[in-house]
Amino acid sequence: RTHAFRIPLPPALVEKLSPSVETHHVVARVACIGDSLTACGYPKYLQALFDRAGLKVEVRNFGVPGVAAQTFAERPYREESRYEQARQWRPHFVVSTLGSNDAANGCWDRDGFVQDYVQLCSDFLERMAPRPVMFLVTPPPVQED
Repeated sequence: RTHAFRIPLPPALVEKLSPSVETHHVVARVACIGDSLTACGYPKYLQALFDRAGLKVEVRNFGVPGVAAQTFAERPYREESRYEQARQWRPHFVVSTLGSNDAANGCWDRDGFVQDYVQLCSDFLERMAPRPVMFLVTPPPVQED
């Protein structure tokens, strides 16, 4: 199916974003959660893409610089007010960009990261209506000089 982004999207996602007779008045809510990659970056460009495509979508930035997915980190995202604000907004879609700060400064614990990230996602999926679609974004690789 053709759409305005001119990049392949899964048909199920295109269907959710395409207005139907019953939902033409509904605005899809996209919550962008994460660290500084989110707080200082992409949500405004994502909103511009939806606007250019003529899709009724509202993108909100719930990013917080310096946060991590792991609960034992210096600044766990789940302890930030932006986390609860994102949940209360009841988004249809959640784009999560976490992991950069989890890997920094020798804090990396693979099992802890997976467990805490799964719990964070479950907080959105299990306790919300409508149940959102989650997108987990892989942070860019860390480059050493």
